[in-house]
Amino acid sequence: MPFTFLDHTGDIGIRVTAPTLEGIFVEAAGAFLSIVTDPAAVTAREAEAVEVEGDDLADLLNRWLTWLLLRLAIEGRLYGEVRGARVEGGRFRCDAAWEAFVPERHELRVELKAVTYHQLFVRPVEGGGGWEAQVIFDV
Repeated sequence: MPFTFLDHTGDIGIRVTAPTLEGIFVEAAGAFLSIVTDPAAVTAREAEAVEVEGDDLADLLNRWLTWLLLRLAIEGRLYGEVRGARVEGGRFRCDAAWEAFVPERHELRVELKAVTYHQLFVRPVEGGGGWEAQVIFDV
């Protein structure tokens, strides 16, 4: 499994692994979706180009997940598929496919308040073998 949930008092944490840096961003989006609803219930129908900027890799991951959280909170969008992910020069770009949140079809498991910087990291796995990241969400 590309992500695991972390035991964290009062919040929800995830640890993500992937063979590539771009994979970290894709898998983190999948973990985010798994926290808020059942991913199997989401049929991504419409796609949009996304670009976020960050000061470093951890900030970039935080801003990407915050972007997903804001789209859910403000526009009611669930992003079920991320394609063409690229990390270049402090930017993350992808095409993200979504569908509207429908309470009759999508159980809201947890309402997330924020993506925190607490214990946040993105780094290469020691000894090679890909990348790992950790994120804590405020609930």
